[in-house]
Amino acid sequence: MRRAGWTIAWVLGVGFLLASNTGFFLEYPLLGPGDSASGTNWISLPYNTQLQTAQDLFSELGGATIVESVARFDPQSDGNQIFSGAPEDDFPIVSGEGLIVTMKSTVAYAFVGSHQSGASVRLLGPEDSLSGLNHYALPYHARASLASELRNDINQSCNGNCVVQIERLVRSNDSLASYSGSVGGGADFPLTAGESYRIQVNQTVEFVLDVVE
Repeated sequence: MRRAGWTIAWVLGVGFLLASNTGFFLEYPLLGPGDSASGTNWISLPYNTQLQTAQDLFSELGGATIVESVARFDPQSDGNQIFSGAPEDDFPIVSGEGLIVTMKSTVAYAFVGSHQSGASVRLLGPEDSLSGLNHYALPYHARASLASELRNDINQSCNGNCVVQIERLVRSNDSLASYSGSVGGGADFPLTAGESYRIQVNQTVEFVLDVVE
């Protein structure tokens, strides 16, 4: 399976995968500052992965010689919780939550794991967070291939209009491309396997994204 320039192999019978459904092997380039503005990458891990903590991912990617930091977005503060190698800053990896990896150099990394069939994701609205911003890990085999389709899928689980905007990181200049679905609310953009997205909602919503079985 190939989406948006990246290769996704659907792997069957991989022994360490935590689920019995199809697994994934995704070749994805994590860009360093020589190939991007700052080496910042927004990534999605498979929902089932051997990586349990930020330290696991930090080490897997090459440690301090290759990786600047691994971070998660905190909806309660709209800031990032950053791990740069200090044990006291470690945090657990949560399925469905996108991560922010800042690299010192470019690495062609292979993500391996599987999806949790029927897994739900809860996006926090302003009543449960600072502003309704969430960092979302898109399943590799999501049927949605455009920001507009992802917006429609999430809206089906709320009042039909709970998604305020969906943002992606443009790594070449560290800008954000934003889509809201309204007139003048930014151009629709394709979704890329391996990327994560920042989604703002106006109320808390829990949904199960439609995926290719």
